[in-house]
Amino acid sequence: MQHPARGQTGSLAPRCGSAYSQQVAREQTRERLDEAGVRAKVEETWPDLNDWIARTGQPWTPQPGSPLAAMDSAATGKWPSALARTSLAIGSEHLLTASAYLLNFGPTIFSMQSLLRTAMLGGAQVVWMLSPDDPAERANRSAMVARDANWNHHYWVQGLQHPDPEAFDVSRLPEVRQTLAELAGDQRRPEVKPTTLVAVACTYVYSVPPDPTILTECMATWRGLNAVAHALPWELDTRPESTTVEHDGMRTTATTATWANLQAALSFSYAFIKVGWTLLDRQSLATPHTPA
Repeated sequence: MQHPARGQTGSLAPRCGSAYSQQVAREQTRERLDEAGVRAKVEETWPDLNDWIARTGQPWTPQPGSPLAAMDSAATGKWPSALARTSLAIGSEHLLTASAYLLNFGPTIFSMQSLLRTAMLGGAQVVWMLSPDDPAERANRSAMVARDANWNHHYWVQGLQHPDPEAFDVSRLPEVRQTLAELAGDQRRPEVKPTTLVAVACTYVYSVPPDPTILTECMATWRGLNAVAHALPWELDTRPESTTVEHDGMRTTATTATWANLQAALSFSYAFIKVGWTLLDRQSLATPHTPA
């Protein structure tokens, strides 16, 4: 929300720009909004969120001759285009859900963080997959995400030792087990670490102008979202509105729900998803796009 990300106006900005534009962008990255300002920013993003959700409900494949189509034809298992689009759909829906609740009921103390964590990761994963200039590296990263998904699915299937046939369709279970075992093979599970995806995505999206304070804020925001999603209480102590309360020798933390506390998470989530959609669109066109 407070960061002017590449792609915020529908196209990715070049990696370099005039000294004036860099200074303006740097000043905007430090913008801190009040409660009404954060709500206004959420309202501004609402049309984009609805457009993204509408897109996910439509059949789609990349154009023949496009970079993504070439990656799909060379892939084993899930197509990279499908992986990227599903990741964006997951991120977009979580951000839409969080925004809809915020606009109708206001901020919450905990639940928004779990929604925004998934939104942020959904966008970051696609930026990580599709941002490299080298097509071979894009294909390699997409393959890593596919293998990681197969491993995760494999663990889930392995846990269905005594499935209830009324709760699960067990007719294809042997086939699925065999397919996943073949896809996993003897390879080690790939190291697709969410924190790495977020760091790479942040570095790419906010590379104009390069500002280490943005990466620091991004990673602090991400780790705070992780803490709440994993029911860890320390994140409360990082909020400016939190206070320590003592009673009968016991100390606890009291806090209130604010729009301002969600500003960074909303900002990064929206920016990553926006840039992710832009990368997907560019690489699904048969005619390569050359940035102006």
